Amino acid sequence: MLKHLQWMRLRGLSDATVYQRALYLRRLAAHLDVDLGDNLLMVDSADLEDWPDTLAGLAPGSRHNAVVNMREFYAWALRSKLLQETPTGGLVLAKLPRRLPRPIAEADLQLAIASAPPRLRLMLVLAAFCGLRAMELAQLDREDITHFLRGDNVEHDFNEDIAHERQRQARLRSLQNEGREKSADLVAEGSVQSGTK
Repeated sequence: MLKHLQWMRLRGLSDATVYQRALYLRRLAAHLDVDLGDNLLMVDSADLEDWPDTLAGLAPGSRHNAVVNMREFYAWALRSKLLQETPTGGLVLAKLPRRLPRPIAEADLQLAIASAPPRLRLMLVLAAFCGLRAMELAQLDREDITHFLRGDNVEHDFNEDIAHERQRQARLRSLQNEGREKSADLVAEGSVQSGTK
């Protein structure tokens, strides 16, 4: 097991991911009443058959993660030639239920906005009342907010930005095509010689 965790760290996986894998490996070892290490490599599919039942008290996402972690561990062992075949073939990966949004209670939102520093307060307001998600908030520029506060027609500005970007891309493509044509002509004429400037 330690080799596997070292391999995970070498791959640059986060400490949380490594910790989670170790946690599920320990749970499996405890369920099978074996020591960690090479004993986990002696497991067969019959040993793993009822293991998911021991996870019944966990949330659906945690049960899903447990099965994924075991599959990954045994896939690594197979790739590392520590196993002839993986025992996880019979493990069923349950479909996760669709996660529904859980909006904040109005009173909690008001408290959060009232007690937040100005920059965070703006993000909370934009998220709560404009429906912006974290990625969209991160992409905002100061000018976007300034245009909005001045009452500028933001949609118009946005459309102009799109048109401007399309024109810029068209000019760039045109320049690239001209450059290709010129270089092709020079090569055809024999004007370009290897190793000269």
